[in-house]
Order: sequence, then structure tokens, then C-alpha cells
Amino acid sequence: MLIDTTMRFSGSALASRLMTGAQPHHNYERRRPRSLFCAALSCACLATTPLAAIAQSAQLSVWQGEWQVEATTFTLRVITEGNRFFIEPVRPLGLEWTSTNGTIDGNTGTIQVEYQGVSAQVMVQLISDSSAIVRSLSCQPDYHVICTLVQNQQALFIKLKNAANQAELRLD
Repeated sequence: MLIDTTMRFSGSALASRLMTGAQPHHNYERRRPRSLFCAALSCACLATTPLAAIAQSAQLSVWQGEWQVEATTFTLRVITEGNRFFIEPVRPLGLEWTSTNGTIDGNTGTIQVEYQGVSAQVMVQLISDSSAIVRSLSCQPDYHVICTLVQNQQALFIKLKNAANQAELRLD
């Protein structure tokens, strides 16, 4: 009864031979389940690759725009190109700082910032399409008062919704 049910379910001569203990006649039948699995896996990978590329492209565009520290007027503009980003001051609150081009890896970005003799590597972590947490990964010289103040601290940036500020810009 079990063999009959399996045969109706699978419709395969291979299934009936396996259930009765008979060996397949051809190597093709022996490799068939593995080759079907490999073919299905290959199709799945090929089908998801363009979707992954589209998702990554959409994710990179999330970074672009103006970002403001919560409860302040300190505002930066983020400009992206591929997996790189550059920040420029919009409302810097009188702070004179410089930065290098940053790199984006998924929902995380890193950038080097210099301010009053301090050099810090800063990590930006997207929480959503409209918010990010920013914290210092390293700060040198470590004895500087700024490094002491930023140690174990983080800032919440909120993306501003102004459409005029979301135009695509290119790095020079």
C-alpha cells in the first residue's frame, strides 16, 4: 500500500525502484535528484541576483539627502556615489571640520572626520530610511578633551523630508 501511494504521488519509476530496493537502470536516474536540486538552486540564485542589485541600489539612495541631529539645528548634506559618500555642512553651528570620503557597506557607513586637532573614525548606522545613529569608533589623540567627551556617546540623525534637498548630486 505504501509503494502504491508513493508511486501515485511521485509518478516516478525511480521512486518505485527505491521503495522496492531495486537499483536504477541508468546513472541518470541515480543522479537525477541531485541534478534537479542543483538546477533549482541555480535558477533561484539567478532569479534573486537582479533583485538583490535593485535592493542595494535603493538602499544606497537612502543615504543621500540632508540629515539633522535630533533636537538641534546641526545639519549635514550626504552625497553618495556608488558605495562612497561625502558629507558637507548645511548648518554646522560654527564648527569648522573636515572629512574624507566615507564608505557604505549595507546599513553601515564609516568616515574620517577632523576637528580642532582631533581625528576620529565615525560609524553611521541606518536604523530606518529616515534615521541613523552616529558614534565614534576611534578618536586620536585619546587624551584630547573632545575624545573624552565623545567616548561612549552617540547622536541620532533624522533625515529631512524636503524634496528639493534630495536631488542626486555627484562627487567631484
